[in-house]
Amino acid sequence: MSTEIFKYRLSPFALSVVEEDRKYYYQQLEHLKCHDPLAIPLPLFKCGKILKTIIPSIEKYHLVQYLVFEKNKDEEGRREAYKNLDSEQYLSNTFTDKLLALTLSNLVVLIRTHVTHSQSLNLPKARPWAALQNDGKVIVAFCDCIAGLGGVCIHVSALLQLAVKH
Repeated sequence: MSTEIFKYRLSPFALSVVEEDRKYYYQQLEHLKCHDPLAIPLPLFKCGKILKTIIPSIEKYHLVQYLVFEKNKDEEGRREAYKNLDSEQYLSNTFTDKLLALTLSNLVVLIRTHVTHSQSLNLPKARPWAALQNDGKVIVAFCDCIAGLGGVCIHVSALLQLAVKH
């Protein structure tokens, strides 16, 4: 797959994954009608107190719905990432950077952060991102860690829980 056929810009991470995963990732970007959040310059994202006016109210049940009950990308079962509902260690041990948000023209809100790997502090920080509807429902989430294409890694969970606390 060459980059010339893409309407939406992909990050180096997205370009590095196998073709099947890249197609799925790109389909999600097409659904959102946006460039890869990992390819959007960080200065376009907002942070700080203004986030209270940007990020929709996210409740714990939104996390349970997304992390546990929604279908896997292969549609052959639920995600069932129960253990990731307790990623509190990432928040209390300051493994996460500041929360960032960007509202798209279709009113979808992208959120992202950087998360230090708890077991490997020498690795580059993971970069989870999620897209939220205006009612707080998680549309999709990804991370550039080894498990991030599944959308329910511990870094995605930490990002979502950071948004709940915000």
